[in-house]
Amino acid sequence: MENKQNLSKEQQQIISDLYSSDSQIVHKTIKKLGDKGGLFIIKPLMDVYFSNPSKEVVLASFDIVRDLKESKAARIIIENILKYKTNDRLSDFISALWQSAIKFDNLEVFVEIFVKAEDTTALETVTLIQQNGYLLTDESRKKCLNILKSEIGGLSEFKKALVIDLLEIFE
Repeated sequence: MENKQNLSKEQQQIISDLYSSDSQIVHKTIKKLGDKGGLFIIKPLMDVYFSNPSKEVVLASFDIVRDLKESKAARIIIENILKYKTNDRLSDFISALWQSAIKFDNLEVFVEIFVKAEDTTALETVTLIQQNGYLLTDESRKKCLNILKSEIGGLSEFKKALVIDLLEIFE
């Protein structure tokens, strides 16, 4: 994320409003992001999505993530998503990611999520991996495959069935 001093006053105000304790302000700010958004907003938006108690705010955040088109956002998401690996909203967030136009060429973090997450999140993660598997480098494929192979013994039967789909992507 950009340093705060590199942000315009308007961008700083947007971030400040996102972290407001008033859910109405947060919701209005998210609604404005379609016009005023940018990469500077990805990390704060993730924080809001995973922590705000308001359903309206969460749904509005989901819509923004789902509508993302800037693939440069992938790096910011990858750097921050593991903070939320135990959050109940992770499955829906990953669903928003695969519905977006973001292309992920680094899927290792999603393989880690697949291994550790409950079954619903694992299924959403497989969808995202399938959608982006063609972007992987050979080195990244090997890393993803190594993660899967080292963890396969501890997976639920449901996840073991999903691993077959992942192996097709990584081998």
